[in-house]
Amino acid sequence: MPTFGGSVQLVLPDVHSPISFSPDGREFVFERNLGRKGVEIRISDTHGSKQRLLTTIATADTAVYHPGPSWSPDGKAIAVPVLIAGVGWNLEIIDVTNGSVQDIYSNPLPIGRPIWLSDRDTLLFPRVNSEIRRGELWTIQVSKRRARRLTNDLTDYSPRVDVTRDGLTAAATASTWLFNIWTYDSPDLANGRQITSGEVPMLAVVEMSEGVAVSISQDGHVYVIKNDGRERSLLTSERGSEPLDACGNAVVFGHGSKFTRIDANGASTALPVLDGIVIGGCTPDGKSIIYVISKEPQKLVRVPIGSKVAVELSKIEGSVVAGRLAISPDGRYAAYVSIEQGPSARWMAIVAPLTGGPPVTSFTVPGGIRELSWAPNGQALQYLMTQDGATNIWEHPLNRGAPRQITHFKTGLIFAFSWSADHKRLLMTRGTINDDIVIFDFHNNVAHT
Repeated sequence: MPTFGGSVQLVLPDVHSPISFSPDGREFVFERNLGRKGVEIRISDTHGSKQRLLTTIATADTAVYHPGPSWSPDGKAIAVPVLIAGVGWNLEIIDVTNGSVQDIYSNPLPIGRPIWLSDRDTLLFPRVNSEIRRGELWTIQVSKRRARRLTNDLTDYSPRVDVTRDGLTAAATASTWLFNIWTYDSPDLANGRQITSGEVPMLAVVEMSEGVAVSISQDGHVYVIKNDGRERSLLTSERGSEPLDACGNAVVFGHGSKFTRIDANGASTALPVLDGIVIGGCTPDGKSIIYVISKEPQKLVRVPIGSKVAVELSKIEGSVVAGRLAISPDGRYAAYVSIEQGPSARWMAIVAPLTGGPPVTSFTVPGGIRELSWAPNGQALQYLMTQDGATNIWEHPLNRGAPRQITHFKTGLIFAFSWSADHKRLLMTRGTINDDIVIFDFHNNVAHT
């Protein structure tokens, strides 16, 4: 695309990441998502007419967006962050001449796109702190694999950073999140009540019992909230993570290789699972965990609480599972979003029976939807969709009728929502994200903000 406007020219299709140019500007490197077969790292000329496979990372988890590769100033190496299925994020260095791969750094939570600084041996990269759940900026000396934290403040740095051509000045996005819990009475969703306030962003929220909600904050603390927000306290000393789901008179959250179940008294029980968790949840009666395994081929399985025996229900449809797993109010079905990749990429909602067997229905949904959930009547699926800077809840009938908009906010973002057990109240975390640009000056090998 010409800098000052003009016609747009297609260079290359099926590019599934940001690209990075070689030092001479004649080639660029990109990722191609193979679905269950991992990720290819490919190099193409700037016209898109000649391309070659550099390497394939078969263990890459393709259910998430990868931030993209970064070509070194000397042209010899490419740095790329990759989520390894069931393990965590690795920062890989790939040799341009032979495609060999070296792991130089790992983190259980996301690593953003790295950039090379002027000394040609140092990478600046964002990563999420697993304790406080905020993005930080780190540097790593590649030759010695020596990493150190660059930022030490309360700011949440985004996974995208960039650098000037000389590697001396970097730019990062610093975000401030403000999300609180709102409650709405069904069926009238026009008027709601904000029941929490404060600087700690409240993200996921579910109802544990009537009048008692549980929420996970941005820093991973698990709160119990009573009396419409008038009482708030820590439910457990453990850090929580999504997915968060009601589980009878308790809640569960799952990540990695286990689910954690917490009851109203704060007592927690670890529920080990096999082959890793992609997405999962609990049946309404609180008796079973349903989840999608990360091991290929991906499957939908059921594990009764208290048992270590996983029962295979069905194979996952499509290339990649995204978002969350939603269990129907009657406990008969699980719904998830599957992304069909390739030139005709599309997002599909899949409804599978929990007795096993093929899907009972499937239909196309808009790309980029989040927080798939069941409507209270069990006859439709609901999800979040952001348009023109505002997030709203939409509902899609299972009979493939036209989707309709449930909420009508003109501003603000919704992070998550859930219905109470009696389906009379809707809880949601709603707020804003404010972004600022921060400049880092690396002259004389010292970072100045």
